[in-house]
Amino acid sequence: MFLPQEFIHRLEQGAFSRVIQFVALGLLIAGIALAFDLRAFRNLATEEGMDAAQLARNLAAGRGYVTYNISPLSIHLLKEKQAERIAAKQAAKVAVAPQDFMDQARLRNNHPDLANPPLYPYLLSLYLRAVAPDFAISREKSFERFRPDLMIALFNQALLALAACLVFVLARRLFDPLVAWTSMFIFVGSGLFWRISASGQSTILLLLIFLALLWALARLEQGIHIDNWTGGKPLVAGAMIGLLVGLGFLTRYAFGWVMIPVVLFLILHAGARRFAITASALLIFVLVITPWIQRNLQVAGAPFGTAGYAVFQLTDKFPADEIPRSIELDLRPFAFPDYVRKFKNNIPDILQKELPTLGGTWLTAFFFVGLMVVFRSASLNRFRGFILAVMALFVVVQALGKTHLSIDSPVINTENLLVLLAPAVIIFGVSLFFTLLDQWNVPEFGFRVVLTTMFGVLVSLPLVFTLVSRTHPVAYPPYFPPVIQITSSWLRESEQLMSDIPWAVAWYGDRQCVLWTRNPDEDFYQLHDYDKPLNALYLSPRALDSRFLSGLLKGPGAKWGRPFLVDVVAKQDIPKEFPLKYAHPSFLPENSDPRYANPKAEKPEHLFLSDRIRWLQPASR
Repeated sequence: MFLPQEFIHRLEQGAFSRVIQFVALGLLIAGIALAFDLRAFRNLATEEGMDAAQLARNLAAGRGYVTYNISPLSIHLLKEKQAERIAAKQAAKVAVAPQDFMDQARLRNNHPDLANPPLYPYLLSLYLRAVAPDFAISREKSFERFRPDLMIALFNQALLALAACLVFVLARRLFDPLVAWTSMFIFVGSGLFWRISASGQSTILLLLIFLALLWALARLEQGIHIDNWTGGKPLVAGAMIGLLVGLGFLTRYAFGWVMIPVVLFLILHAGARRFAITASALLIFVLVITPWIQRNLQVAGAPFGTAGYAVFQLTDKFPADEIPRSIELDLRPFAFPDYVRKFKNNIPDILQKELPTLGGTWLTAFFFVGLMVVFRSASLNRFRGFILAVMALFVVVQALGKTHLSIDSPVINTENLLVLLAPAVIIFGVSLFFTLLDQWNVPEFGFRVVLTTMFGVLVSLPLVFTLVSRTHPVAYPPYFPPVIQITSSWLRESEQLMSDIPWAVAWYGDRQCVLWTRNPDEDFYQLHDYDKPLNALYLSPRALDSRFLSGLLKGPGAKWGRPFLVDVVAKQDIPKEFPLKYAHPSFLPENSDPRYANPKAEKPEHLFLSDRIRWLQPASR
């Protein structure tokens, strides 16, 4: 007989209690997501977010793994591979057939993506195919939000909810339910992860994979040393670990370095069968990543595509974004001292700014202070040692892999690997808090609850203030979707633009767009005359609002700024030899047109040059 006392017991401590707790968690996450999307949501504001979005849309539309966001570096790699393939046939005295020039067609219409690993774009494409958002922006209503941007944010927020559950599972595996619940609520209350979820980047998916990897390592270690696993269980766990690292690599190439501390952890702590378990993990890891590396080698001759050139950027020889904008690239002057110099230049900011604020909260201090505490459990000490090893590795990889992406969007960028450690730091920080609380001998249960609540609220204050204040939903400057979509609509789908923000043109405008080259002379004409004609040039405030002296006259954009942009914008004088001779009058500084008005400027801050007058009638598709 089901008695009321039994029901109350189940409600308080049994299965009903867990259901109620997880329902409450779901409502909390849904409530924060709703409040964040209403108060703090912004249209996609990073290059990586828009690049992944446009690639996912091409996949969803059945175009294949092709990109509309084309860098001159990507064109350079494809042409080098094409020349290598033809030279090899000629050396072997084999006739060069017409199909050997297939790569030239890729430069014109179906440009393969060489910047992004495939996992996140493919998952996002499945989601976009399911929800089928409307990409058209109404020209009759005032613009506020681009609905597909919001749909992508919801996709990542769903991944964030799954990550919160994994934080609970991992903390419960390492500590007790109280630490698990507190860690999960603090993770959910971190404003940084909500901002990352709205960026459209792959970070939340990679965080989910990394949390699963941490759980798998903890389960394997405890299974061997506590549960005395036998048979095939350790080998299966090792294979699962290799699979997770491989999936992380297919989400972000730099994550593949995690295999080094994983192998060390397995060799040191995987018991008597350590070498078999390690071999199992390595075998699955290699099997997962090899097909994609072979694809990159076959298409472009580079195992990691354009991402492999990140280590050369932001150096004395290749400042700013000079490498992605290079149609001709010579890396021979680069030597080992250049790597050392780049590391020395970037390491101070990582150690002084990024590492102390890991996860966007001051809870990192609890983690580092907790390093002086030796746990009674050997498993916890081993696991914390692994976290420290990964942290040291990420510091090195992040310092050497830093590019202009980290400058354009500090913290929220795909080069920020340290943020992946934030959940583990939160868990160990919370454990130290409860250790100190136990030493204070706080007897009353209610008082402990009050102190724990105050602790969680203090850590979550950044998110609270974010939700209280209202953020403008348009990430302007430089991205104003209506202007980008209108100007892009003046070109046919088979035509091509050049822009300083090609990722935004590819996403909002759905047109093939090349990143502006290092100069408007040799590089521009090489693309225009020999690869594919450039039908228009669109420059946003990102280029036009550069500092006049250090940016347009002496900086990386000097070859465009002097005299091209100075003459066109200031004097309204387009060079006679330049093939794009027609400028839309409303895009010149002295004119105004309400259709192109932006939310923060009285005058248009864009430039559109075309090969003919295109704006009098819509372009045929």
